[in-house]
Amino acid sequence: MKTTILSVIICFLALNKEAKAQDKFIRNYEISMFFGVRDTKIDSFPNTQNVDFMNYLYDSHEGSDYQYIGFSGHFWLKNNWESDFKVAMYDDFVPDNLDITVQYFALKNIGLSFGLYTHSVLMNDFTMFHKTTGEGLYGDLETNFRQRKLFDRGVQGGLVLKQDLGVFHASLKLAGGVSSFKPFSEVVLQKQVDGNFVRQIDYQTENTWNFFFFPDLRLNLDCLTMKKSKLGIQLQANYFYSEKSIDYTQTTYDWTIENSTVQQVDSPKHWYRKFDLDFGLYLKW
Repeated sequence: MKTTILSVIICFLALNKEAKAQDKFIRNYEISMFFGVRDTKIDSFPNTQNVDFMNYLYDSHEGSDYQYIGFSGHFWLKNNWESDFKVAMYDDFVPDNLDITVQYFALKNIGLSFGLYTHSVLMNDFTMFHKTTGEGLYGDLETNFRQRKLFDRGVQGGLVLKQDLGVFHASLKLAGGVSSFKPFSEVVLQKQVDGNFVRQIDYQTENTWNFFFFPDLRLNLDCLTMKKSKLGIQLQANYFYSEKSIDYTQTTYDWTIENSTVQQVDSPKHWYRKFDLDFGLYLKW
């Protein structure tokens, strides 16, 4: 992720350097810093004979689930092109939430937007499934609390609308696309209560692509003008809506690695909703 962010920055610097010798490629810049909150909602289904990882994505059901800080940039390019990037991080200060888009405006206030994103979400204690369904077995020999960060990434495209009214500026992206959680693997070890029987369960998830709808709103207000620069306040909000699942291959070893069974599991789809709201300051020049 750090490599991706660094590549984006290097790309813009290189383009700007080239512009000095040619027609100016980047006409204007805008950089902002912000603080925000994220609320997620994931439908939970009853347990079946197989674990459903979507049931264990973090959803506090009360208020916001995550708080984040970050920075973003908007660039006005030549030939009616514009570009955005947005980087956010939770309290672990890892910049693993990233949105990058480019827009082309065939009309003054209406254009097309294309881009990609990656967002992270926590998955907590999925082995609770094994602890409550494994009859006669210790459900999980791992005594530590299991938590991992999942990365949802996708490609998007759609319409973008913008309006400039004096010191007030607004833009709305009506985007959609396809996304999937990045594949991951987990291992669960079990042992028979008062016995020697041992079982190992290996999970290997796979890309499970699903459609999503992703509107994004940005409101800017210029508060102070300094020669060719403007300082203002910014409000950003977006809503992610999708029907998602996490399919996987389950390999179960009873006693020894030679005695194994392999099962392909197609998990049910859950409604997955994410709402972001952040507020910050921006500098435009």
